[in-house]
Amino acid sequence: MDKIELSHGFGGSQTGELINKLIFEILYSEKDHFNGNDGAVLSAGERVALSTDSFVVSPLFFGEKSIGHLCVAGSVNDVLTCGAVPKYLTLSFIIEEGFEIESLKKILSDIKEECQKNSVRIVTGDTKVVPQGLCDGIYINTACLGEIKKIFSPKNIKPGDKILLSGTIGDHEAYLTILRNNLPFKSHIESDVAGLSPVLVPLLEKNFNIKAMRDPTRGGLATTLNELSSQCGYDFVVEDRKIPINDEVKAFCEITGLDKYTFASEGKMIIFVDPSDEKELLFYLKSYDNNAETIGEVTAETTGRVFLKTLVGTRILPMPTSGNLPRIC
Repeated sequence: MDKIELSHGFGGSQTGELINKLIFEILYSEKDHFNGNDGAVLSAGERVALSTDSFVVSPLFFGEKSIGHLCVAGSVNDVLTCGAVPKYLTLSFIIEEGFEIESLKKILSDIKEECQKNSVRIVTGDTKVVPQGLCDGIYINTACLGEIKKIFSPKNIKPGDKILLSGTIGDHEAYLTILRNNLPFKSHIESDVAGLSPVLVPLLEKNFNIKAMRDPTRGGLATTLNELSSQCGYDFVVEDRKIPINDEVKAFCEITGLDKYTFASEGKMIIFVDPSDEKELLFYLKSYDNNAETIGEVTAETTGRVFLKTLVGTRILPMPTSGNLPRIC
């Protein structure tokens, strides 16, 4: 690896190579206890979870959603994966000279709306303006702080645990693919960007034996499941027919030849739970989204791979080497 390529930002195996073989090796030692997850559990008087993220999506506005909704939702969801209630958000802007004030007002309104939906407060931030041509309109950096209620971690995953998905896969990336490429695809596909606090915070007060959570963003379901399998050490088996996907997204992938399992979602969660709580948890999730489904389970095999069961047999669901679109978040 001599130079950074676009494929290093897609969320597949090349992203993992960049992070694990370059960034982690230089910045972290064993004593740092860095877990490689989207959020970090800290001890700072009270136990807290912290996430950080940068948002460079193109286009900035996509249907009813925008980079404003996305920057809040993405940060909130990362904290939720730790078993924490998101509470505070930092917000920093890098804005290109000449950016329209009306566009900035719309983004700010969308940020406020998503914060209110997820009960988080913006507590500090920063703004920089750079000369024209040095930034694609606006970039946003966030950090989200939350209060730990339960400890979710891939290390908690055990054989027999059930794998649940809170809704359909791929909506966000399918919509951006159509929009960005101006494809003549008439459909009802929309981005699923949403902070999941209203759905998941009540779960933290319940007695469900949840082991881990992860949102299938860059690299989609395939990347996320492979990352979790590698981190916990056990194999997963998921069933194709049980994985919820909108008919329009499925048709779009079939027409274009793109892999639906690598398409990003920005408002869904993969949840690993003890089998004794599967049915009750699924019933709860369906009360928010009837597309929620149990898609598979953890096996006792320890090859760290993901298997997809289809109507014609079972195959490996690999980690993608690259993605379909850069800059989806």
